[in-house]
Amino acid sequence: MDKFANWLDGLTKSWMRWWKIRGLKVNIFDEETPKKKKSNPFYWIGGMLYILLILQVVVGIVLTFYYVPDTSPVEKVDPSKVMYGHGLTIEGAMKEAEEFRVKIDAGEMTEDELLTQEEITQRDEEKAALTTDEEKALVDTKWATITSQRKDILAMEGKTPEEIVADLGVIVSKAYISVADISGNPVTRTIRGIHRYGAYCFIALLMLRWLRMYFNGEFKKPGELTWIIATLVVCISTFSGVTGYLLPFDQRSYWATTVGTQMLDTVDLLPGIGPLGLGAALKFIGLGAHQVGQTTILRFNILHYLLPIAMFLAAELYFIRSRKKRPKLNWVMFAILAIVIIGAILYLPAISEPPPNTVKTPDHILPDWYFLFVYFYLKFLPGAIGPLLTVLFIVFLVALPWIDRREQRNASGRPAYTTLAIGGLTFFLIGSLVSYWIPFKDADRNIYIYTILLFNGFVFALAFFLEYIWRRRVLKKRAEKALALGVKSL
Repeated sequence: MDKFANWLDGLTKSWMRWWKIRGLKVNIFDEETPKKKKSNPFYWIGGMLYILLILQVVVGIVLTFYYVPDTSPVEKVDPSKVMYGHGLTIEGAMKEAEEFRVKIDAGEMTEDELLTQEEITQRDEEKAALTTDEEKALVDTKWATITSQRKDILAMEGKTPEEIVADLGVIVSKAYISVADISGNPVTRTIRGIHRYGAYCFIALLMLRWLRMYFNGEFKKPGELTWIIATLVVCISTFSGVTGYLLPFDQRSYWATTVGTQMLDTVDLLPGIGPLGLGAALKFIGLGAHQVGQTTILRFNILHYLLPIAMFLAAELYFIRSRKKRPKLNWVMFAILAIVIIGAILYLPAISEPPPNTVKTPDHILPDWYFLFVYFYLKFLPGAIGPLLTVLFIVFLVALPWIDRREQRNASGRPAYTTLAIGGLTFFLIGSLVSYWIPFKDADRNIYIYTILLFNGFVFALAFFLEYIWRRRVLKKRAEKALALGVKSL
């Protein structure tokens, strides 16, 4: 018993000593960056993150006064605020239906295909320029899709907005209308754009700083605690983004959240843990119910509002307790962020999506860009393998300072880890693009799995090969140096 007490006492003292030393070396916002590195733009990231964190807190508080976290349907539907699809509001679709009827009555449009004579001529010319039946079939499919869309719009003729919403099977909630009101006002639309693209920039810069720390070996002693904090902040920030993604309560956000939270059910497929029902319990705690609804949006709204404030207060407490200076900000940082955010607002304004149909699952569900990769492999990996790999990857990142204990910090001195990082980054980019552009089909599951296994096998083989070459070169240099010293001593 005394031996155990002594061991525990020694462990506690070692831990406190480690925490004290590493705590003094924490460098959350690159505030401790040496002067010789401050001219490097990659070391401006910390200051830019600090600006964006303050910005997110401020605009988040402003938007809270306009947003209504209520999923109950509105009594009267305003067709100018509800999106139908294809870039149209229901009001715009109703006007198009009237225009189609006028053209049909005037003989300018065929009633069976809903195409004008000019469009029929264009279709025939497109087919005449092709040689194979497959190419002609693609043209027919394109024009058949246009006909189908126009027939759906023409079916709205003579109906009230409430009847159209009922036919579409969608829920026009108060939360949805509040976001539509925000997007309809130029001032609040700009504030929403700042909030949205500011969050995107924040997560992107966090990832860039993460990569900088990895390739420069900044996670090594004494930077372990900074690396762990950076990893946790990335996880918290992406989770905050997920909670905010649901708040518009539209088709895209509803189904992305529904499918994403269903992944927790796969935890119950793990041996040993499955009978405990941990996955179902976590899902119920997160949603507040068995499916996405009012309790979910209330919880997500609170978390989305409080998490940035909590991170900001933690950062301020860190500066006060450590008596460190806040990162120095310069006009270049502000200019870069302003150009990126304002450019994104002007080029891709934050607009509303169609309201959710909670019964019919859409063919192609898309989360935000930073979750496209996770969504990519969660879709086709069977059972709980996907969520398990995600957890193991986060654990690996936290433990990395104790896994890669080599003294070399530069990327060229760690060929295996550098190759794995480049391969992982390539996999992340390709997986995100595939998830965005190509709808997943269950029939393609094996193709995806084999492709991923081959790609990752190649990356690991290349990493070990380069590590072997590097070690041989180091040993050769040591032998030559030892031989030279031996000859010199003679």
